[in-house]
Amino acid sequence: MKRASVAAIVLAGGLAGACASHITEVQAGMTESAVIDALGKPDTREIQGRLTELTYERHAVSGWRIRRDDYFVRLNDGKVVAFGPTDQRR
Repeated sequence: MKRASVAAIVLAGGLAGACASHITEVQAGMTESAVIDALGKPDTREIQGRLTELTYERHAVSGWRIRRDDYFVRLNDGKVVAFGPTDQRR
């Protein structure tokens, strides 16, 4: 049973970490639908006037540690203008 639990955690971590590598597919000027095609459905979507911000919350497993890697994608008039780790959001 313990072996199955460890395998499930490792698999989940590997799948969750996939978003981190896919963030490199995002480019300025992409549409929101193209971003969702590349990264999947966002965990949150906030709209303020012409700005939309998508947030992706992911967890990466490294050894026995689980690290949270969150990413944002900001769109203005439906086009990407900024993206990256949420701790670098401006």
